Amino acid sequence: MSEKRDIDELTLWERVFQSSEGYEGTALTFSFLKVSYPKLKKRIVQVSERLKTLGIEAGDVVCLCAPNIPQAVYCLYALNRIGAIAFIVHPLFPAETLNEDLIRAKAKLMLVIDQRLTAYQGTITACPIVTISPKDDLPLVAKPFYRLIYQKQLRGVSDRRRLGRVKRTALTSLNRDSLKPSVYLESGGTTGRSKIVVLNDRAISYPGGLALYILEKDAEVAKGTAMIGALPMFHGFGLAMGVHAPLINCATSALMISYDLKDIIKHLKKGKLNYLLTIPYAARKLLDNPEFSGPKLRCLSHAFIGADKPPRPLFDEWNQRMRESGADCPLLEGYGLTETTTVIAVNRRSACRVGSVGQPLPGTRIRVVDPQGHVLPADAEGEIQIATPAMMLGYLDDPETTAKALIKDEEGTTWLATGDQGHLDEDGYIYFKDRLKNVFKIAGHNIFPNDIESAVSKNPSVAACAAIPVADERHPYMHLFIEMKRNVDTENALRVIKAELNSRLIRYEVPEVIEVIDRMPRTNVGKIDRKILSAQALKEKKK
Repeated sequence: MSEKRDIDELTLWERVFQSSEGYEGTALTFSFLKVSYPKLKKRIVQVSERLKTLGIEAGDVVCLCAPNIPQAVYCLYALNRIGAIAFIVHPLFPAETLNEDLIRAKAKLMLVIDQRLTAYQGTITACPIVTISPKDDLPLVAKPFYRLIYQKQLRGVSDRRRLGRVKRTALTSLNRDSLKPSVYLESGGTTGRSKIVVLNDRAISYPGGLALYILEKDAEVAKGTAMIGALPMFHGFGLAMGVHAPLINCATSALMISYDLKDIIKHLKKGKLNYLLTIPYAARKLLDNPEFSGPKLRCLSHAFIGADKPPRPLFDEWNQRMRESGADCPLLEGYGLTETTTVIAVNRRSACRVGSVGQPLPGTRIRVVDPQGHVLPADAEGEIQIATPAMMLGYLDDPETTAKALIKDEEGTTWLATGDQGHLDEDGYIYFKDRLKNVFKIAGHNIFPNDIESAVSKNPSVAACAAIPVADERHPYMHLFIEMKRNVDTENALRVIKAELNSRLIRYEVPEVIEVIDRMPRTNVGKIDRKILSAQALKEKKK
C-alpha cells in the first residue's frame, strides 16, 4: 500500500496492509498451517472479490458464524475492505434465535463454517447461507482427508456452496472510512438484556494500537512474537486483542478454535508463544494440566486475564507456577466491556497494583459517580463511567437504551454508564467490585438470566421462574427454579422445557440444575426474592 494516511484514519484492513508493508513473517498459525503476511493480504483481496460476486456492497450486513480459523479472519478483513458490516456471532448459536437476530440486523448473507451448515439448513430463512472451510488452505494432497476426518459433520454438505468456489469480481472502490459502522457484536448492554453493539474501525483498532505500550516493548522487539488467538472473535477481547492487535504489529496470531491444551503446550515447547490472553475458566484449565509447567513456560512474557472477575487465589497459583518453572510471566488483570470494544484499563508489568484492574489506557478517562450522577472522590464506591476512543456507536435500532448508556457532560464529552460498581484510588487505579446489571459469565460467554426466564415462561404450565447464577471457580453454572401451576403434569412439562432450552440457548446458558419448588419467595413489593434463591442454590451446591 503506497498511500500513507494518518493512522487514526485507517480502516481495519488498511491498518494490516500498511503496518506489514515489506514484512514477510508469519501472520497466522492454525494447527500445522502457517499463513505469511503476503499470503494473508492476498487471501483478503481474493475473498473480498468473491463476496463482491455474491452481491455484497458497502453497508451490507454479513453474518460471520465461525470459530477462529484463518478463513474467518480473511472474511473479517475482506468485508471491511468492501465496507460491509461483519455481524460476528457464536459458531454454536441456536438456529431459531440466530434467525431472529439476522432479521433484526437485516443481514444480506450468512457465512458459516462448513462443519456447522446442517445445523442451520432449513431454519435460517432470513438470508442465504454460504460456507467457509479450513479446507481452502490445506495442501492439495491433504484436501481429500478433510472430508474423511469430518465426514459426519459434512454429510450432505456440497462444495458448491463454499465461498472458495465462487468466481472473483474486482472491486471498483475500497472502504477508507474508519468511522462508519463496521462490526456488530452481541452484548448484555448496560441493562443486562441482550443487545447488538455497533462498533467502528477506530474503536476496534484503538487498544491494538496501544499493544506496544501495554507490553512495554518497542516495535522491533515485538515483531515476530506470537499471541494466542483462542478467545473467539465474537468476543471483543478476542477480536481486538487476540486477532487484530498482533496483525497491526507484525506479530503472529496463533489461532485456535478453543483452548486446546495440547496445541498450547506444543507452541510453548517450540518457543512459539509469547503472550496469553485468557479468562478465569481457561486459566484454571491451564493450571490443572500438569503439562503446563517447567522450562517450556519461559518463552512467555505476558499473560492478561479479563472477562470474568478472577478469584485472588488464581493469581497466586499462576505466579507460583511461573516461579517454579523459571518463567517471568505474571498474570495481569484488565477491564473492559463490549461497549468499549475490549480492554480500556490494564495492569502492566511496571504499573501493577494487586486487587485492581489497572489504570486507563492513554486517551481513556474513567470516573466514578453516585446514583445522581455526581462525580465521587478517590476511594468512594459508585458506578464506573468511561470516556474512550474505543466507544461503541450505540445499540442497534435502540436509541432509547443508547441514550441511557451514553451520557454527554457539560463539556460535550460522551461517557458510558457501565452499570458496574467500583472505585478509583488516588493514583487512578480502578477497582471493579461487581456488575450492577443482571448478567453472568460462564467460560467468558455472557449469560442472560432474562433470556432463560423468557424461554421458560412461555410454557403454559409455568407460574413463575428464576435463573440464578452459581459462582464456582472451577465450574460456574445456572440453577433454574420453577414454580408450576396447579394440577399440571410436572414431569411432562419439564421434558418440554428442557427441549426448548436446548434448542434455543447456547449450551453454556442451559441451566445445569432445574428445581421445581412449591412457591417462589417474594420480597415485600411482590418481586421474586433472588437473594433467598441464591442462598438455596449455594446450599444445594454444597451437597
